[in-house]
Amino acid sequence: MDRTRLVGIGLYGLAGWTLFVWGTRISNALGDAELSSGGKAFSIGLSVALIALAVAAVFARFRHHLMAARLATIFAWASVGVWMIRLPMIVLADHSVGFKVVHAVLGLVAIGLAAIVLWASRVASESSDPAGRR
Repeated sequence: MDRTRLVGIGLYGLAGWTLFVWGTRISNALGDAELSSGGKAFSIGLSVALIALAVAAVFARFRHHLMAARLATIFAWASVGVWMIRLPMIVLADHSVGFKVVHAVLGLVAIGLAAIVLWASRVASESSDPAGRR
């Protein structure tokens, strides 16, 4: 499979997953009576930021924009970063085992899709440089 195509598949998968996970988070935050106003604002802000980054990366790729590869990489690293912080917070908090397992799966899927984007982007950029520069 062409590596640039693999970047696209990974990017579209990560973007769809992000829309699902963080769109659900917005809905959950809005309906959570126990969450403080600051907690709601943070959760919604983080969710909107990740969704906006997903939309921007997909739009740039769809339009063959020069920034498409960079946006895909930023989006993938942002996803990894968020989950690398959130997963330990969730696991160490006082939540049920089921809640922890579900969120671990959500995070690991996002990290896996981001890894595909990052790996394929790196390999595609190396193979497109005929002089072998990095």
